[in-house]
Amino acid sequence: MMNNVWVLICLLLISCSKKDQNNEEEEPVVQRTPIEVSSMKTTIGGRRYLTVDNKLFLMLGAQLRTDYFIQLDKRKLDQLDDYFALAKSMNITVLQVPIAWRDVEYEKDKYTRDMINHIIGYCEKYDLKLEILWYGSYMCGYSVRGYIPNYVVDDVINYPQLKPSVSFIGWLGKHFYLKPNTPLLVERESKALSYMMDAIYDYNQLNGNKLTVVGIQIQNEADMLATRHNNEHGYTPESIWPDLIDMMATLGRVVKSSAYKCYTRTNLTTTYDDFIERSKQIVLKGGVDFVGLDPYTDQVNVISNMLTDLHAIPNNFAHIGENGGEYPNNDILTLKALIQGAGYSIFEVVTTPHEYLKDWTLRGVYNPDFSKKSHTNRIMDAYKIYKNAWCDFAIAETKNMVGFNIKNNELSSSLMESHSTESVRFNWNTNNSGIGYALENNDYVIVSSTKSDEITMQSLGNKQIDSKAEVGYYDIEGSWIKESEVNIQNNKLSLLATKTYRIKLVL
Repeated sequence: MMNNVWVLICLLLISCSKKDQNNEEEEPVVQRTPIEVSSMKTTIGGRRYLTVDNKLFLMLGAQLRTDYFIQLDKRKLDQLDDYFALAKSMNITVLQVPIAWRDVEYEKDKYTRDMINHIIGYCEKYDLKLEILWYGSYMCGYSVRGYIPNYVVDDVINYPQLKPSVSFIGWLGKHFYLKPNTPLLVERESKALSYMMDAIYDYNQLNGNKLTVVGIQIQNEADMLATRHNNEHGYTPESIWPDLIDMMATLGRVVKSSAYKCYTRTNLTTTYDDFIERSKQIVLKGGVDFVGLDPYTDQVNVISNMLTDLHAIPNNFAHIGENGGEYPNNDILTLKALIQGAGYSIFEVVTTPHEYLKDWTLRGVYNPDFSKKSHTNRIMDAYKIYKNAWCDFAIAETKNMVGFNIKNNELSSSLMESHSTESVRFNWNTNNSGIGYALENNDYVIVSSTKSDEITMQSLGNKQIDSKAEVGYYDIEGSWIKESEVNIQNNKLSLLATKTYRIKLVL
């Protein structure tokens, strides 16, 4: 009898040992019935807008580089809460967080959901929608060991490199240049991406169907492989672009064919002449729904013109994929994008304090120690009033959205400005370097300023301006939350700083 018991114990130990060696996770049993999570739609007036679960969605975002906090600062996955809390304080609607191929497939055919589950969990804790930045074969045009499984990095036969001799050791290990669109590379990366999409679906089904993940960015500035690193790897842009675009399209279709159907996008840099034409080629190829730009400029007219060009691409949702958090006038740049019906995201919430990136600490809206910079409150206040009216920014026709104090690259300390929507002319005045907006949607207008400014309204037609204004904001579900009510005297309203007012238009 004792011999039988010892045999059973040994078998159990062997079984546990094998499971530990394989480090395999027990995957939940979920019936994956396809769900449409997010998409772009168009109003009768031609306004393109985003939806999540068939509800309005505003792309007002910021990036959080958890890859640096984990790989450089040696934070554990369960030690990132303070970063997500900081992101919440920025008044954004969506957080962009990288998940790398290596985070999903840590060894060949060995997969884990740990990173995926943790990142979604943090975002749900702080009521943030999540856009996952898929760091696969290319990050800023480089192939990086810190993002790619070792079996790919170390096998130059099955995963050819453009020029192996020019690899170097960078922040996250070996940097090199994988040849794009080779069959086995595409097959293996597609398999890992498919696994991630299934993991997202399963998490969603098992945790309340909150649809936290709204979109997937395919690669990160992959265009730099074709346009920035040519002297190193020796290939021309024309020899790289077709395969690069095909590969991104294939990866995008992996997302589109999964049960968790969300939008896909990618981001291009702007250091070469034909970035708009390349954006158009990517969108027309399919798989990648939208293309945005990473201009890294504080010039409002440059941002505006780029968004106009992006919008001219059929079926593209124009957006700024990332722009430097060091720019104090991100309030101006963001509002300019929003009233053009576009999206905007800041790079980044906060930068790692690691010595490797000491020259990058300017990028964060916050300092590496979480202290505020001189312009942090300015950005937070502006984003607060944008978020207060997020529903209207997401759907109003562009002719019915106007911004105040956004013509120049810096705020005027004292300014009187007049703009009109279809039904109302607005005369706005600041003596406090304020920035503000007026939106008309359905049968009401919404006005707000970051400072204590004044606005006078004049009816331009049959609709009259109500004598009362509701002070409030839209909650995460899109319901208007009324906090108080004020009287409007002679169509003039004294605006309290960062308060948002909704006023009925009556026949």
